[in-house]
Amino acid sequence: MDGRDASVLEDDRPRALPWTVRATGWLLVAVVVLLAVTALLTWLQRDDLVLAWAETSESASAVVAEGGLEALEESSIAVPAFVPVALASLVVFGLLAAVLGGFLRDGVGWSRGWLTALAGFGAAVSVLSLAEGAPALFVVLAVLAVVVDVALVAVLWHPATARHLRG
Repeated sequence: MDGRDASVLEDDRPRALPWTVRATGWLLVAVVVLLAVTALLTWLQRDDLVLAWAETSESASAVVAEGGLEALEESSIAVPAFVPVALASLVVFGLLAAVLGGFLRDGVGWSRGWLTALAGFGAAVSVLSLAEGAPALFVVLAVLAVVVDVALVAVLWHPATARHLRG
């Protein structure tokens, strides 16, 4: 031996991660993948999203009825910037998930609260997007995101995760 006692050797060895912490990592990846798919579809189906949005606005729907999507783009009506918002959401959530997930893996206790807040915010945004009359594929992605966010919160607050965390 090198002079250290057995308890020190035990503490120096890496602990096996509980299944809940590993599941948290996979669920964070799933949320980021869903966001990436949503961002890609937002770019590919921007016109459909704008038309769906225009149906919720009297002035926008009147312009679309008269001259189509081109007339709406040329009008003074501010059309939502769906693509930049989707890309910014992907980047911000992806970076936060990577950093906070790393802290959780390392046993940092406060990361669980922030990951819970992130999941709650993601679920709230998904539910709010359902209220805007989005195309069916976006509704399916939003429902999937809510399910993954709920599962994420469940594993974050599982007793196995709590035993893994320190402080």
